[in-house]
Amino acid sequence: MDGVLWYSSAAHEKAFDFACRTFNLPPLGYYAAYAGMSTSGVFKKHLALHGITPEDEFVEQVVRCKQKTARELLIETAPLHPKLDNILRRLVEKYSLALASSGSAESVSLFFSLSKTADYFCAVVSKDDVTKSKPAPDIFLRAAQLLRVKPAEALVVEDSINGVRAARAGNMNVLGIGTDVAELMKAGAIKCLPNIDYLIDWLLGEENDSRT
Repeated sequence: MDGVLWYSSAAHEKAFDFACRTFNLPPLGYYAAYAGMSTSGVFKKHLALHGITPEDEFVEQVVRCKQKTARELLIETAPLHPKLDNILRRLVEKYSLALASSGSAESVSLFFSLSKTADYFCAVVSKDDVTKSKPAPDIFLRAAQLLRVKPAEALVVEDSINGVRAARAGNMNVLGIGTDVAELMKAGAIKCLPNIDYLIDWLLGEENDSRT
């Protein structure tokens, strides 16, 4: 969802920075290293790297601050992919789609409210539906289960390094999206595309190649 269907990464990064400043925490730094993880997972990892072991209640306060700020920024500043509806409409003609996000169920609901695309997805999985978030494979494995496909028969489309690692940990093929090609390929992507504008042509090309 985030970064693939919804250009939301900048909003999330700003929200993390705001929460860190609000609670006098060290700045997050290189956001790409955390992208794709759940909010609580990000803060726990970030604080551990700085030798900070806060109470769970404190982490929850920071998480709530980030999530509230992110929601406001997402509504105000995060654009959807401009051809999103058309691309999803074409995809569902041939494929069963699942939306699998490390975001909360509330974030997924907000995305559907803004995009009006819920009907395209046969399954939806958020971080609230699994025990472990990315880079663990739980979200993608649950999505495959709901689609009733074997993990190796599914294709994950991901823009984050942690997302690619999660898909590979679940024995799933993963297509990278974005300009950080070297890192996405290193994490295990089978191919990288600049954005999902190229997705359908690539899928058709793969089908043609498999026939020959």
